[in-house]
Amino acid sequence: MKDYKLNKEEPAKVKALKSALETNKKLFGKPYCPCSIERTEEKVCPCKEFRENKKIKKCVCGLYIRE
Repeated sequence: MKDYKLNKEEPAKVKALKSALETNKKLFGKPYCPCSIERTEEKVCPCKEFRENKKIKKCVCGLYIRE
């Protein structure tokens, strides 16, 4: 079960990031974080750092937040 959700406080930013994720999925086969130039499993959105570190309240790009 996810403990995070989309950041609804920044709708324009979320829209742009979701579009970038869709583009990355089409180009590279996976929704790699648009804020990173790396194309590794650790950078599949939401990135590994955010998924595993429960103390982080907002992912690097700001697409996801924890309550």
